Amino acid sequence: MKRCLEKDPKKRLRDIMDGMAMLDEDLSQDAQPVLVYRAPRWPWAIAALACIIAAGLAVIHFREKPTARPEVTRFQIRLPDKVTFASTSTPALSPDGRHVAFTAFGPDGHPGLWVQDLDALDARALPDATTGPDSPPPFWSPDSRFVAFSSQGSKFRKADLQNGTSQDICDKPGTPVVGGSWNRDGVVILGSTNSGLWRVPAAGGTPVPLTVLDKAMQEREHELPSFLADGRHFVYLRVSALPENTGIYVGSLDDPPERQSKKRILATGFGADFVPSADGKLGRLVFIRDGALMAQTFDAAKLEAVADPAPLVERVGSVYETGYFSPPANSLVYRASGSTPDSRFAWFDTQGEFIENVGDPSPIADPALSPDGSHVAYWKRSINRTDADIWLLDLARGVSTRFTFGPKLAFSPVWSPDGSEIVFASNRDGVYNLYRKPANGAKDEELLLRTEDNKRPYSWSRDGRFLLYSTGSNGSFSFEDLWILPMQGPHTPFPFQRTRFDESEADFSPDGHWVAYASNESGRREVYVREFIAAQGASSAGGKWLVSNAGGLLPRWRSDGRELWFINATGMAMSVSVDANGRSFQAGVSRERFRLPPGANAWALAPDSKRILFSVAAEQKGPQYFTVLLNWTSALK
Repeated sequence: MKRCLEKDPKKRLRDIMDGMAMLDEDLSQDAQPVLVYRAPRWPWAIAALACIIAAGLAVIHFREKPTARPEVTRFQIRLPDKVTFASTSTPALSPDGRHVAFTAFGPDGHPGLWVQDLDALDARALPDATTGPDSPPPFWSPDSRFVAFSSQGSKFRKADLQNGTSQDICDKPGTPVVGGSWNRDGVVILGSTNSGLWRVPAAGGTPVPLTVLDKAMQEREHELPSFLADGRHFVYLRVSALPENTGIYVGSLDDPPERQSKKRILATGFGADFVPSADGKLGRLVFIRDGALMAQTFDAAKLEAVADPAPLVERVGSVYETGYFSPPANSLVYRASGSTPDSRFAWFDTQGEFIENVGDPSPIADPALSPDGSHVAYWKRSINRTDADIWLLDLARGVSTRFTFGPKLAFSPVWSPDGSEIVFASNRDGVYNLYRKPANGAKDEELLLRTEDNKRPYSWSRDGRFLLYSTGSNGSFSFEDLWILPMQGPHTPFPFQRTRFDESEADFSPDGHWVAYASNESGRREVYVREFIAAQGASSAGGKWLVSNAGGLLPRWRSDGRELWFINATGMAMSVSVDANGRSFQAGVSRERFRLPPGANAWALAPDSKRILFSVAAEQKGPQYFTVLLNWTSALK
């Protein structure tokens, strides 16, 4: 071995035959006049040859450079001309890494589902996939053929990428559906801002609860689920009024809703996507923290996080609890921060013609006009979008002032008929209770109604005697029932419409004798009118009439009570003439008035019934593109 490695070429063995000769010489010198056993030459030869080869390979090895990690590649995908993001447009990259699905407003201003093929120049709209302006993020089937999405109506659907057609999966099991995941066994799980998770067959069926909100933990929503590699476990976001309970948890298809794990595995206020590893053991949870995209190593066998998260991408956008990113494998697509559009208020006439903008753009919604039409009460998110308060806009001066001051969320303002008070809902004490406050802000709000269920107000009768509000079952806003709260004398509520269906968006007629509301009792949301007999309460309420015939929501009475406005399932503003004398009610044929403006998510009829105030999408100044990151794991330190 020493001669094989000799540095001096003159002393180094030239080949294996010199080595064999040397071995023969050594044996001859040590020979004795006795019979001895001579070992065969070939094992020594092999050993010597192995030494020579090993020495050569060692020299080559230490001269080689380490195998390079795959290079990170980054490029942008810009939207087609006159196509703009919706306020909640979150990209969804298909499992095969070839397609990006997202919601956007087309050149005609209508929201829809779009797909960008990474080997094509322009995105394409799926013709049979209409969505709402605030639709939650879509998600893919494991084979990358179908995109599941929330339709503009009451259905959750799937679009076939091969032929462009869409099929129903189920009725939406809560409003709204937020996030979902699809495993290889054909099970779809859906999140909701008002309830626990739901499961439903991808082939279609009836959703059943998968998790339930924990009142002891003061939870208000379970959303944004993501299946693990085994297809039985999943991670999801639990949102609680208590920050120490908000975060990512692990659930299982095999556990009943009330027995899902209560162990928080990651503290965050955003949803996380699970990305499996090649060996199926260690994966990563990708989520947002302080505006940056992070990757947390996750042991899928032990169902626990490992080590500390590593930064991946700076300045990634988000809306509410949803980050604008999608990392199904080693490819990642995201929207940069600054791309979240705000909303603004705008006046339109009853023919749908734009009149003027009102106020400044900001994250606002839910306008409620004062009885004299001089002010708008509305809901506005905080800068960090984790809290919300009621604000008042003076329409004459164009000046907004803050009306509530937290903590937590306040929304759904309702004016008293004389304009002196505002009732609203807030979750500052856990569940959403009802509060009242003078409209001039002369004193602090006071608790109006506290119960164990979430509540939100809808309408105050013109005579000032009754408040229409809803309660959500199981501590949520899913499957709402309608209740009446007397505003004079003892505040003892009684039910007005309590069924196994979802009744919401109620509005008193100007004379207080009728209530228009939306219900899904027929299988999709439609507008109904029911008689309200104040003296006898809900137990003796009168008949019920169906008003819409092609889907309907957000009904609003004209100030004289002779016409009812609503929005149909395709985003058209509709109106229907009404003849309501005494206990007789007749509705005419509903007619289309105009298509809602882009981004419209709420409306209010002016007291003179000549104008309509919409919350619409503001002009977008942020980047209108996605960024694609290939081999993103190489960017992790």
